Amino acid sequence: MATDNWFKLKQYAHIGLPFKPKDRSWLVDYVTNPELIRKHRFTPFIKREIIQRKYRAIGSEKNEFGKRVREVKEPPKKRPILYATHLDSLIFSYYSYYLSIMYEWFIRHKNYNHCSVAYRKIRQEKGKKGNKSNIEFAHDAFRAINDFDGKPVSVIVADVSNFFDNLDHGILHTQWKRILSQYDDKGRLSMPDDHYNVYRALTKKRYVKLNELHNTFHNRLWVERKKINNPSISEWKQKKVAKLRNFRRENVIAFCEKKEFFKKHTYLVHSERRGLKGDKNHKNTFSEKGIPQGSPMSATLANIYMLSFDEEMFDAVSAVGGFYQRYSDDLILICPLEAEAEIHNAMLDSISGTCKLDIHPDKTKLYQYHHSSGHYKGGLIGENGKVNPDYQLEYLGFEYTGKRVYVKTQGISRYYRSMIRSIKRGKFYAGKKHHQGKGLFKQKLIKRFTIIGGKRILKRIPDPKNPGKYLTDPEKTYNWGNYFSYLNKVNHVMKELNGGEDTIKKQTRKFERNFHRLIKSPETKLREREKRVKGNKL
Repeated sequence: MATDNWFKLKQYAHIGLPFKPKDRSWLVDYVTNPELIRKHRFTPFIKREIIQRKYRAIGSEKNEFGKRVREVKEPPKKRPILYATHLDSLIFSYYSYYLSIMYEWFIRHKNYNHCSVAYRKIRQEKGKKGNKSNIEFAHDAFRAINDFDGKPVSVIVADVSNFFDNLDHGILHTQWKRILSQYDDKGRLSMPDDHYNVYRALTKKRYVKLNELHNTFHNRLWVERKKINNPSISEWKQKKVAKLRNFRRENVIAFCEKKEFFKKHTYLVHSERRGLKGDKNHKNTFSEKGIPQGSPMSATLANIYMLSFDEEMFDAVSAVGGFYQRYSDDLILICPLEAEAEIHNAMLDSISGTCKLDIHPDKTKLYQYHHSSGHYKGGLIGENGKVNPDYQLEYLGFEYTGKRVYVKTQGISRYYRSMIRSIKRGKFYAGKKHHQGKGLFKQKLIKRFTIIGGKRILKRIPDPKNPGKYLTDPEKTYNWGNYFSYLNKVNHVMKELNGGEDTIKKQTRKFERNFHRLIKSPETKLREREKRVKGNKL
């Protein structure tokens, strides 16, 4: 069977040693065997937290440097990530792939099949190659506003609160069975035993905390090393690694073997149980909400869970001649101004009643646009009920002003900060005595942070027989480019909405100039170091 869509071996550290390419055959046979999965014992997830700090502009005022004043949004957002063992991850990947096929089959003839756009392969319009991305999805939404032909428009952008943490297990179970469309002897929807075992593994959410696991095994972690006498051969050995941040450098591949963990260390396992007063068996009673965020199945199950909501919102918006789109837990609803209250209430009723979820109050925003001077003008509706043009529609990483589409400044700022960090890091290592080169790893930096690296060109394979020369890649694979590759695509797609102008390119016109300005200082210091070294030799 074709396995390229779901079978991927990875090398992250977990409970149990990773697999090798030679294991592929038996792994595929195991994972695709319902009888074996029905009895499979899932290993606890590993849980870690990602902390995200967000900055928001205080207003339209600018500081002495011409930049908008921003403040840190407190407190920082903590996002729990749970990831499975290598075997469990392959099982989840296969069942995610299987369910995604069933999902597409289920909605293929539904009138709302185009509303859910995340984690799906949706083909471009006729005459265009490839699948749609967030760029095309945002373009479709912004174009829907322009298609109102001058009529006043209301736009509702909403975000579901703690989406994956609050998915109701009963609703998920029902929608899962609905997608499979299998029935028992009494004509009721049913779930096969193998699917139910996978469902239970996701909803019970048994996990081990990353720091506790490291504290237990840090003296004997499994690492991969090249043999001293034969670097072409790798071997696995146990070694002490004191810090989590050193895992990549030390090439840690596992915390322990699976047998050792289940024999001696099951006390590390946590589970999200809900204790009930007066219930003697409360230890076996698990939370009825939430699935792991970060598992290979999370994305597919998100779309399956929201099936009924998509249908209800499409019907409500279509009845008033509007537009509805959902990208995972991000919603956008576009409707005539007079239908704003009706659509807003329909969204709140459906999300709470049908899905048993809540809309994030701070991330629910209303925008209004009126046609004037040949294009739409408007902005965010403030607490006073008036339009604030300083805050424009933001969706999927883009900002729509009614006349132009821009890339959100947060994305560009994040890339700019990454550039500064990389140059500083290059400066630090290039200044070390053991550094043999005379430069600042300049080619790598140019490839990542300039328009030159943004050009998608064929990969070159070094010719082992002729140093300095290259072979033709038989597979004709291209490099992925960099952020400029993305911006070029955005500029091309959004050009129609931007009146044929290169609006996106203009946003980054100073970027390359700043790159060369920042890279100049480290090179000067390197030259000074080289002079000192030569002077010492004399």
